[in-house]
Amino acid sequence: MTPIFDVTTALIISFILGIGISATQSEGLKQGFADFGEIIEKLLATVIIPLLPFYILGVFMNITASGEVFKILKIFAMVFVIIIIMHVIIIIIQYL
Repeated sequence: MTPIFDVTTALIISFILGIGISATQSEGLKQGFADFGEIIEKLLATVIIPLLPFYILGVFMNITASGEVFKILKIFAMVFVIIIIMHVIIIIIQYL
């Protein structure tokens, strides 16, 4: 299924709508978007988040079936070590 908008188009539209609602102080639009936000929050809380572990399980099953587990874990370990080293460097820079 193709997306309704490209990412750039969606960002520009949301920026324009946000600035427009802020500039016009339209209570109807503010309430409409607040209600839409509540709908999205409810959708996330009741559908997306409960199904997320099953999606992650499927991804790990696919990785295991393709035999790439150790290759991916090696990459994760390297990224983790780099992040820890960068944290230590930033902490040293901040406190010296």
